[in-house]
Amino acid sequence: LDEYVEKYWKTGKFLYDDANRKSSLNISPESKKTMEQIKYRNQRLFQLPNGRTECFELHIKTGNLRIHLYPEGLNVYIGYIGKHLDTDKFN
Repeated sequence: LDEYVEKYWKTGKFLYDDANRKSSLNISPESKKTMEQIKYRNQRLFQLPNGRTECFELHIKTGNLRIHLYPEGLNVYIGYIGKHLDTDKFN
């Protein structure tokens, strides 16, 4: 992730599909159905260093391990590293 950010993300919005194409990352957003359910959305709320709370919907998948991230400006914040969080299909 660091390598992709440093090498390719110089301006504009973070594009997870571009990161997937140009690296070995497997990043995706949560499904619409999962994000519509408040109990699942709340599991993805984390604080940024400035104290603001955001939904870290994007995540890197590696087996059952998930890394939830939030890109802002030209920074990527990691909110969670751990087991697969609950979803509409996985709970």
